[in-house]
Amino acid sequence: MAQNSLNELAKETFLREINELADEQGVTTDTAFSRWICKEFLRLEDDDDIETAVEIGGSNDRAVDFFWIDDEPAEREAQSINWGQAKFSETLDRVFDSDALDHFVQSIGRLEDSPVESNSAFKNASEEFRAVGGVDSQIQKRMYLCVAGSINAQVEEDISPGSDWRQRNLSTTTGPSIEIIVIDLNKIIQQCVQRQTGPVQITFSNEAKKPDGTMVQVSSIVNRIDSVTGRPSIFGYVNADELLKLKRSEADTLFAQNVRQGLGTNTSPNKKMVKTLQDDVDKQKFWKYNNGITAICDKLEKVEGVNNKYKITNINIVNGRQTTLCLEENHGYVDDNVLVGLTIHEAEDEDERNKISQATNNQNPVNPLDLITNQDELRILESDCNTNHRNWFFERQRGGFDYNPTTRKDRTRITPRRRMKKGDVSRAYYAFYENAFDAIKIADSKMYDADDPVYYNKIFDNRSIEDFMFVHIFTESIKSLLKTWKNQIVQNKEQQPMEFQEVWHDELTPTYKEILRKKQIQYVLLNWISDTFKSFPNRNQNDIKTKMIADFGALDKPTPIPNEFIHIINAAFTNFMYIFNMNRNTTWELDPANPGQLRMPSPPVLKKKIADQKDSKALIKMLLDAKADQIAQAKASGAAILDPIKPRFEFFLNASP
Repeated sequence: MAQNSLNELAKETFLREINELADEQGVTTDTAFSRWICKEFLRLEDDDDIETAVEIGGSNDRAVDFFWIDDEPAEREAQSINWGQAKFSETLDRVFDSDALDHFVQSIGRLEDSPVESNSAFKNASEEFRAVGGVDSQIQKRMYLCVAGSINAQVEEDISPGSDWRQRNLSTTTGPSIEIIVIDLNKIIQQCVQRQTGPVQITFSNEAKKPDGTMVQVSSIVNRIDSVTGRPSIFGYVNADELLKLKRSEADTLFAQNVRQGLGTNTSPNKKMVKTLQDDVDKQKFWKYNNGITAICDKLEKVEGVNNKYKITNINIVNGRQTTLCLEENHGYVDDNVLVGLTIHEAEDEDERNKISQATNNQNPVNPLDLITNQDELRILESDCNTNHRNWFFERQRGGFDYNPTTRKDRTRITPRRRMKKGDVSRAYYAFYENAFDAIKIADSKMYDADDPVYYNKIFDNRSIEDFMFVHIFTESIKSLLKTWKNQIVQNKEQQPMEFQEVWHDELTPTYKEILRKKQIQYVLLNWISDTFKSFPNRNQNDIKTKMIADFGALDKPTPIPNEFIHIINAAFTNFMYIFNMNRNTTWELDPANPGQLRMPSPPVLKKKIADQKDSKALIKMLLDAKADQIAQAKASGAAILDPIKPRFEFFLNASP
């Protein structure tokens, strides 16, 4: 179910992007599709470069809709000639058949010898093609078969590895063979869900230094074939610079399937890595002391004519983010003596990829929250947030807000207060909508168990990102009220003018601050607020939620959280304490100084009553029931205000469009 929802969201995203491109550029959706391919798969970021690549498309284009030579890499074998045909359909059911393939493959000969009637852009492309060596060039040659739909069975058979068709049409006399890269609807969906990497080339070390400094040849690669899937895996050692080069070229995507982003260099294993790098002798043993790096990919191929170099399509490091982070932050100590073990598994099955990621992350502790990083429900939330709420950030990967692809500009726009850490916001959601006591007490191992999803489904199944955003606003408003109280206490002590006096509680304020600082009390307060919120009709709930999300999302970094948000928290907390104190026979404790008398418990004791006693769950329910009784009594007496929290919500309801 979640996978279907993710796919449908990806399709909607793709079609929206194509139509936006068409409108912005004043072109057809067919041309917009070519532009999209150039941006997403050829990695062309500059609009002028994209314009140059797609100008070939049109009348007399010889079945070529885009053409681009990538000559930026310093190594010639890393350079590439890229051309493709793109067939679009709004219904996403276009079929690329054998006739289209035959027509497309003729472009090879036509680029070698351009027909007279070709358009001028094609003639220019043909000239560039021949200038870099043409069909027999030593650089990579890639044909992109792009269709917003699928290829038929015959085309799939023709282009399969080792086929006669490939031998006839794609072989070369010298240099690497011509590749055909298929970008069909499945690839488009995959790209919209998670941007792809590469293809990249990685060179494995085939030399070792002896104690006297001389170099000897060693085996560079260990190969193994999966007996179930038939897919290859390789292991070898690479120079650390090779990894840093890979990180620089694929910064936005390389760690997208890792269960977390960087944890910094202050964890115990990471400190040891740094110490090793900074020692001239120990750094030569880095490959022994480090667990190495594990990566997954879609395709793993040996580069023709080079025994220790591989071309890897859509590589993703699933274990080793802390290693690469330490290498990055200590790059001044990285030299030819620093080697790192690298294992790469070719694996396209999503379940297998996730299992590899989870099983290999053990050098730094992995908590249960990390293990749900790649679940479809989390990806849907991330995609929904990135697409529809650009001023917000849902942190699917632990630490994701601090690293690529999140930029400094993104962080400035989003601000830390609109950063939703999945652990914090998911427990807050559970406290708000489900049960405060369970949010307090249920261990992460149970709360985030996707295999036995008793709690997981209540949080994530069919969840909208707006549900999390709404709850997050309350948690941030709690922080703002606590900060206000802290300032007021100082202002009162120093007899300074007091800010926001409406939320000042005289001599009780320091005690209230210490009570509300407890996370357990905050969860109960969220449930308390939810109880009032749910008393509104559904339509009004949606209006309140929409207005609060819009107002909070529009705040820039220096603007404080508006008072009306804080008023909700203050009203709820005041009401909670009133009900708590009204039921003092149950909630208060005996006063040792006055036998037979009761006293209000201290903040630590109050927290214990709410969270750590056998009857804590029943106590929370009793307080909520007492709140309902109070509202009923106020209604019966004809009181103007039945629930003191409700008028604060009505402010947003009345302000709704």
